[in-house]
Amino acid sequence: MVGASLSFMAAARGAAQLSGVVRDEAGRPIPAAVVEGWSGHARTGFSETADNGLFRIVVEGGRPLESIAVRAIGFRPRALAPPFAIPLVITMQASMVPLPEIEVVAAEACTTTRSRDHPALWAAVRSKYADPQALGTVTAEFRSFDDVVAAPDLSVRRDSLPGRGKFGLTAEGRATLEGVIQRRGYRWPGDPLRAEKWDYPPLERELVTHFLSRRFAASHRVVGFADSADAKGVMAALLCAQRRTGAFVDAIVTLRADSTIELIRWSVKTAPGAPEAGGAVLLLPPDQPLGRLVPTASMAWRRTMAGTYRQRTYLFTGWK
Repeated sequence: MVGASLSFMAAARGAAQLSGVVRDEAGRPIPAAVVEGWSGHARTGFSETADNGLFRIVVEGGRPLESIAVRAIGFRPRALAPPFAIPLVITMQASMVPLPEIEVVAAEACTTTRSRDHPALWAAVRSKYADPQALGTVTAEFRSFDDVVAAPDLSVRRDSLPGRGKFGLTAEGRATLEGVIQRRGYRWPGDPLRAEKWDYPPLERELVTHFLSRRFAASHRVVGFADSADAKGVMAALLCAQRRTGAFVDAIVTLRADSTIELIRWSVKTAPGAPEAGGAVLLLPPDQPLGRLVPTASMAWRRTMAGTYRQRTYLFTGWK
């Protein structure tokens, strides 16, 4: 395998060059991985790896490089902070795409009577982030992949080609979406011209900030799984809807040792039935002291009228 190096070389207009290789745990190169340089919430460099796993990005604007984010389909995203090793060889761990059956765990655990509430836990988590209501305009670029997961064996069939897109959302737009949840709950009738019977809020994209909102905190009790903390201090918390009528959301949140959020998985459930929608979103570590939720990859699913599952995966290539 070709070696890799990290170099910052003086270039025109204050730019710097960063190069390296992305590979899996067996040492095989990973093509088409997204490698980004970040300064705060501004993306200052971008590259996709070649077939041999090599990448090279140019860091523009003379800003200090504060982190590197790496994502690839089928692998767990990584975020690297300085000082960066030389040579820079980035190893990715394989990651299974979470399918709908995983989400059932949250709904079942929330109905147990042995769980112990941890009301201060979510307050500690929220204290690491800026107030979602105070955040300004958000713009994100992404790549999306549509799949259909066929029941009952949950085998995956590709339904459409990958695509690229961009969305922008103002603080007023987020407030409007929050208002829809307040009025309609977590699902509402879909467009009669479409095959989907129900629509759901975009918690994996525009409305990921909903999990930090005061409304969400007031409507959910927090169960901490202290015994599940691993050697690095990572633990999981369960957020259970207190009112379990209509359409409600239960969530499992993976917390880093510093109480910031690494992963959120959730399901939308109606009182008489099984979970009918849900998703998962991986998040970059926030800037200190107060950051915001910055998705790096996400997946959303819904059960269709035909009994199959519709699934969409997002890889975010820019977020500011």
